Amino acid sequence: EGILIRGAEVLEKLEQVDAIFFDKTGTLTQGDFAVLEWLSEQAWSGKAQDAVLALETRSNHPIARALTRYLQSQGARTRSVVENYVETIGHGVSGTVDGIHYEVSRWNQDESTAGTWIAVSREGVPILRARLGDQLRADSAQTVQELRDRWGITSHLLSGDHASAVAEVAHAVGISPANSIARATPEEKTRVVSAHPRALMVGDGANDAIALGSAFLGVSVHGGMEVSMRAADVYVQRPGIEPVVRLIEIGRNSM
Repeated sequence: EGILIRGAEVLEKLEQVDAIFFDKTGTLTQGDFAVLEWLSEQAWSGKAQDAVLALETRSNHPIARALTRYLQSQGARTRSVVENYVETIGHGVSGTVDGIHYEVSRWNQDESTAGTWIAVSREGVPILRARLGDQLRADSAQTVQELRDRWGITSHLLSGDHASAVAEVAHAVGISPANSIARATPEEKTRVVSAHPRALMVGDGANDAIALGSAFLGVSVHGGMEVSMRAADVYVQRPGIEPVVRLIEIGRNSM
């Protein structure tokens, strides 16, 4: 089935699951971002492009990969060494390139348009905003519906993204607004999931690792980061979230 289960107790606990918390990016969506809008200031130059590219190539986040592809298509090249590099989970990256400090971070000021916004600053001064989009997985809506219809399992959406992007995905897959949380930090994801004693958490990234480890059961989906795989009780090798339905079925049939 392409489902790796850590231990027999997982099969026993699957029968008790009554709620599932889904991460958004890379879980309900494909995690394959593309740049949709690029709003640069006069301070944005070829040198700044190269510096941001140098930062983003050091990250494995889906947004970083999308920015890397876009910047390379615009002619940017990694020519400089990054010093004092920091990657903050759920926030972004920063570092010093050629003596100048750059930061690439989530920008949550524009809630009116769908997609994920990022901002680039140089020495604390904003020089760029960009909007990136992500596609929904083909099996997401069907999976949410099947979990509800077959076993009465309620689905929730937990995301660090801003409200409009979360609301759009929740509506598309059939998760109620009351069960959708936006701008959730890794710590908040953990707090929310831990408050449900029989909840299963499904995620793929480093920002899900703490919640995966603290949930009643944690499932890391295909393409997930190594840290999320280590934290989870189950790892799904096949793309998509439909295997979560099969996992529940296997657990309940086993009991």
